[in-house]
Order: sequence, then structure tokens, then C-alpha cells
Amino acid sequence: KNPFRSDFFAWMDVGLVRWEEYTNTTLLQRVPPELSKNKLLIMDVTPILSHKKYKQMSAGMFGGYKPAIDQYYDKYYQVMEDAGNSKDAPLLSTEQFLLHRTCLQSPGLCHIIVPMKSNRLGPAALKFPCFYMLALFNAIQYKMMMMTEELNNSDGVRMINPCNGMDDVTLLEECAATAAGNKR
Repeated sequence: KNPFRSDFFAWMDVGLVRWEEYTNTTLLQRVPPELSKNKLLIMDVTPILSHKKYKQMSAGMFGGYKPAIDQYYDKYYQVMEDAGNSKDAPLLSTEQFLLHRTCLQSPGLCHIIVPMKSNRLGPAALKFPCFYMLALFNAIQYKMMMMTEELNNSDGVRMINPCNGMDDVTLLEECAATAAGNKR
């Protein structure tokens, strides 16, 4: 059932809403126009983890159009079943691992966002990379991110990761490595 008659759905962990600017407001103000109807928008949190042994996607906020969610649902439960029947069974305790593995095993299914951090910009969400999706879905904060990107492009400040939107985890990792190499 779809009581809201919506074509876009998002999951947001209530723990993400920690600042006054996100209370008493519409949290989902924009859907990235580059998001296709058959891809789940999800954030790779591996680069911001203190332990990187297991790669992970954020379970705090993700979303997509109904066709993408239906496809992802089926793939996710297959990955979970496969993990339960393998040496990876202990990793079933973390959905972040399973979310990552689903994207890894299903190239083309995920529109992957890589969080960026900025102390130059006002929104609290951008000062802590794990909250990056809040700003991405916020119309005003996204516009601020884009303006900051344009103004500071000459000094290498990036608000929007050049690897965003990739749909293949392996290619995303290669892109991130290349981008990191270009900063040096």
C-alpha cells in the first residue's frame, strides 16, 4: 500500500535529526534529479569509519523510487541469505555491511554518494560527514554546497564528491583512489 501516493521513499534514522535547523521542517526537500528511477540512493561510509576492515554503506538515510526499492529489497534479502550460509554469518549483525555487499554484488542498482566534510559551510550536517545526506536532501543547504563548490573551485575545496552517483562499488573505489591521488 502507498497511503501517501508518493513515488519516492526514503528511510531516515531519527538519530540523524540532532540540530534545531532540522526540527519542525520538511526534511526531504529535494530528490537529486540525477537519480534514476531504478537506483537506490545510498551513502558509502567506509571512508569515514575509523575501522575499515569491512566496507559499509550508511543505514541512517537512503531512498529511491519504488522500482529501485523493490529491486534492492529482493537483492538485499538474497545477500543476507547467502551471508547466513557462509563464513560471513557473523556479519549479519550489521546491516551496513549487507547494504554494501548488496551494492557490490549488483552493479547498476545503487547511486552511491560519498560524504564530504566542510568547516566552511554553516549547516551542522556538513561538519560531520556521517550526516551528509541531510544536507543533500535539503534544498537550501544543497544550493549552499553548490555555491561553495563554485566559489572555491580554484583552491581545490570540494563539497560535491566527483565520484558521487557511480553505480558500481569497484569503480567507485577506483575513482576515490584516483581523486585522493590528485589532491596530493
